[in-house]
Amino acid sequence: MFKKLTETDGEAVLVIDGMHEALIGECTTWDHGSRVTRLIYDAAIIINVLMERDKMSYYDAKDYIAFNIEDAFMGPTTPIIMWPCEMLEVDLSGDDSGTAH
Repeated sequence: MFKKLTETDGEAVLVIDGMHEALIGECTTWDHGSRVTRLIYDAAIIINVLMERDKMSYYDAKDYIAFNIEDAFMGPTTPIIMWPCEMLEVDLSGDDSGTAH
């Protein structure tokens, strides 16, 4: 699922194999006092790829992301999965009740 990619500055980052079209950017974070680069993928695009390429249902694709990508910690350069706000299962209306919708 993950593949190591070495950038031109010699820093190795992890990519999600077969999901290049879902790659939307990178970020720099800190890990135990060292700066690390992590790639950011759009969950909505990953879902579309899994539905089209692998013929998964929407819910199977979400489950696949949860169990095979998000739960797979591969070290400090593990990619970040960005869920667009409209896909979040929380109330973002400003109500402090914390209820899911």
